[in-house]
Amino acid sequence: MTASSKTLLSRLKGFSLKIRRRIFQRMELCIMDRDLSLPDPVAPQGRVSPAGESSQEDFDMPLVTHQEVDHMAAYFSPSKLKVLHRRIDDPTIEFRRAQGLMEDGSCFGFLMHATAPFHEELYNYTVDPGKFGVYQFDGWVSPHARGKLVAIRGMIFMANRRRQEGYQHIRVIVWPNDIRSLRLHKRFGFQEVRRIIYTRLGPFRWTRPLPVPSFG
Repeated sequence: MTASSKTLLSRLKGFSLKIRRRIFQRMELCIMDRDLSLPDPVAPQGRVSPAGESSQEDFDMPLVTHQEVDHMAAYFSPSKLKVLHRRIDDPTIEFRRAQGLMEDGSCFGFLMHATAPFHEELYNYTVDPGKFGVYQFDGWVSPHARGKLVAIRGMIFMANRRRQEGYQHIRVIVWPNDIRSLRLHKRFGFQEVRRIIYTRLGPFRWTRPLPVPSFG
């Protein structure tokens, strides 16, 4: 086999793999819970958020507006922006952003809490946080604000709100291969309670729980 034939074969294999990934996907997802009686971690000293807050007490997360979602067009697809707009109007979802706006009007980051069973369209799976729980999802930090405590302070802010309202735990879904997210949630005391198998075949998506957690 000539060098050009080997190169062509390698390209064809790579193209075939990309097509297969677009058509079929299967992965395990980790459901984790955090008891709100646990203390919050202490944010590292010597750094401030992009908005210039010097302490957690000064950190605020106002509700996101439709105008602010429109300013995120540079970061998200039109379909994702439509989802964000819908979530602003959902009474069971609290959609908040890190205090302050960048020069283009977009926010530094956001985080959402669902206070009722929430259907994850991506996984075709309904997450039920329970009577005294909330479901934390769709957190995002702008590329310009990463490494500046936005995620840590945002999670502390939201946890304090839930405690004041009488909630007892927070639930999340994490991809086990997302090392940064897994490390962040473990820092807050989240522990795995189960795993679910997510499968996608073309436009069809379904999820089933595993009987016993396979990740400890």
